[in-house]
Amino acid sequence: MPVPAPDPRPLDRAAAFGGAAGLKPAGRLATLGDYPMTGNTGNTGNTGNTGNTGNTGNTGISGDGGGWLLADRVDLPFVASRNAANKPISDIRRPVDATTRFPRRNWTARWNAWLLLDEFVQPGWDTAATPVLKGIIDAAEAANAAAPAAKAAATADLQKAAADKAAAEAANNDPGVLAADAAMAAAFLALEAAADEIDQLVIAAKDERPDAMGEILSQDVEFITDFMAVLDMKPGSHPKTFRVLHIASLIGSFAALHFKAIHERVRPAWVCPALMPPVPDPGHSAFPSGHATQAHLMVACLKEVFDASALGASDKDALLAALDALAARVARNREIAGLHYPSDSAGGIALAAAVHAVLAAIPKTKDAAGNFKRYPVAIAEAAGEWP
Repeated sequence: MPVPAPDPRPLDRAAAFGGAAGLKPAGRLATLGDYPMTGNTGNTGNTGNTGNTGNTGNTGISGDGGGWLLADRVDLPFVASRNAANKPISDIRRPVDATTRFPRRNWTARWNAWLLLDEFVQPGWDTAATPVLKGIIDAAEAANAAAPAAKAAATADLQKAAADKAAAEAANNDPGVLAADAAMAAAFLALEAAADEIDQLVIAAKDERPDAMGEILSQDVEFITDFMAVLDMKPGSHPKTFRVLHIASLIGSFAALHFKAIHERVRPAWVCPALMPPVPDPGHSAFPSGHATQAHLMVACLKEVFDASALGASDKDALLAALDALAARVARNREIAGLHYPSDSAGGIALAAAVHAVLAAIPKTKDAAGNFKRYPVAIAEAAGEWP
């Protein structure tokens, strides 16, 4: 059997596969084990885009642990090591007694957020939001239902104006031509105004989706990284603020899913399959938008942090202007992707305001047991990171 010839370009091949022969990839490929092939295996490349998996290893978005791996030896595992006195290190223990507790600072931001749910989910938390959201979706569905008749009327007006113009031109009736042109312009405006939400999403898919695709993919599963980029922060530099972002994300998601289960609105692509979103359907109903709820709740909570901080007015105004724009962009990208109606985003914005009002009303004084509530503490501690 002939022996295959050796590859004449070992270094090129090593570079291509990222790490062989001691070569490591540069830039964003150098994450979690330095193996860039993950993005090339089937649809796993999409996973890296839609879940910000590359960023997860750096920022701890998913597990908050950092994303590293620790190797060990086979013949001499670390647990078998000995100290200078030849005593096995596995025999040296930290003291544990009835007062020993898991250190509070060891709660990662993602899991710490769950501890606040019991403070938020009290009877009546959804009372203020319920009629507001019902009003938004009822108005949207009524407008969508009325759209076909309005479009038909505008189309008929447009056709009549075009016929009138042709007749006026044939008769050399210049005033008639001008009047027909004015009627056609009015009919075009009426036709545009009569567009229902699906019509609007079709236009967005054609005109905006290619340009927005990068953001649609990167914000699909998480967008805390976007907020950190605007704030020029990292989990290590602002751990308490990072915790507040997770709190807003989790509670916003909980609240949105609560109302999604009530309204059960079908996704736009179910109505119009041609929208074909570039990312998978999230697996729950449309109204209100979870992305819009979470993003705008993050902004509201951060504003509370900044108001309690020593930040100057100019700094605060600049940060909040950018954060408001980011939240609006996150919501709009979900519409452009064909995943949400504009009224879903409106519902998410309204829900975020209602949820934040509940959070902001949590007492900042000690309870009967002498303990402070977690949310006010989280805001106060985050405020200390913004001098």
